[in-house]
Amino acid sequence: MSEGQPHNTKGGWTDSRWGDLATLEYGKALRGYRNSNGSHPVFGTNGQIGYHSDALSFGPTVIVGRKGAYRGVHYSPRPCWVIDTAFYLQPKKDIDTRWAYYVLLNQDVNELDSGSAIPSTSREEFYALPVTVPQSRERRAIARVLGAFDDKIELNRRISRTLDEAVRTLFKSWFVDSRRHREDQDLHPPSGSLDDYASLNPESWSKTNRPAEVAYVDLSNTKWGRIEKVEKYLWRDAPSRARRIVRPGDTIVGTVRPANGSFALIGKEGLTASTGFAALRPKEDFDAQFVWCAATSKENIERLAHLADGGAYPAVAADAIASTPVVLADTATRRKFSDATAPLVANYLASGDETRTLTDLRDTLLPKLLSGEVRIRDAEKIAETAT
Repeated sequence: MSEGQPHNTKGGWTDSRWGDLATLEYGKALRGYRNSNGSHPVFGTNGQIGYHSDALSFGPTVIVGRKGAYRGVHYSPRPCWVIDTAFYLQPKKDIDTRWAYYVLLNQDVNELDSGSAIPSTSREEFYALPVTVPQSRERRAIARVLGAFDDKIELNRRISRTLDEAVRTLFKSWFVDSRRHREDQDLHPPSGSLDDYASLNPESWSKTNRPAEVAYVDLSNTKWGRIEKVEKYLWRDAPSRARRIVRPGDTIVGTVRPANGSFALIGKEGLTASTGFAALRPKEDFDAQFVWCAATSKENIERLAHLADGGAYPAVAADAIASTPVVLADTATRRKFSDATAPLVANYLASGDETRTLTDLRDTLLPKLLSGEVRIRDAEKIAETAT
């Protein structure tokens, strides 16, 4: 094939290069997006970072990270702004933007390094990347099938955020605002710490009790209360940090870079967490929601971030998490709080489980659809059943 010229392949698909399909346009610097009330999302190299009143790209947009050790690929279904740490894709011809997004998810843009001191994406290397292009109808169908998964995943995440906020609002009303009210009246409610209610790191695997395989949760696989992914390993292949036994009702909080929000409430049996987490197990089963809310409140994560030290990898001791200050509440009040929030938390955990299942299925289908190994008709049946 001559440079830049597509040729026919099986099924009417053609081999091409990204430089024939689109250009990478530079984003533009912007201030004030973190506190803006604008309606247009703002994207940087690692995803959405705020909002702005104006848009730089005026339709569905693929964002490609430009600077940094990790440069992600992101998608905005609506007009958005892209800052100067990222590119945005500008099609040269009629290609489905969402199809282009899924193709780029399947290609490693972090390998496209310009060679500068700060890792950055090379536009020249991007334009030379090969891409197999289905016919227009099939491109739209691939985008529709994979998009159905992502739309359901995003809906689940919105539901999870709503449930999370509802539980935390109740916690604040019952155990934070009431304490401040009493303090304002010169009453001094008794205070303590989380280790009054939870045991720290109660179980770990050892040579005598280790399993044949583990379902592993790492720091990088949690994001602001969500377990994004569970990785399965045979014990001999598991990361050395796969040692922390966790059970339903436990709260895990990352001790490394706590400001990143690596924490989660455990909702199922059989998980192993990284030793980079502090595991808090409620001493009473009904205190699971109480411990979770107290340990992972925005105020406490900020407190831990302030305590963290260690330069490039700021960390806190697990004891700092166990010593999180809390108001001492009587058993009857804590039981009532548990009864009020248990249904919300159950739905929150179920939504997270479904999201992980859908994500795994989408990730399995994506390369097979893009290569033609799985045809649209079969994928549509799978998507209809799953979503």
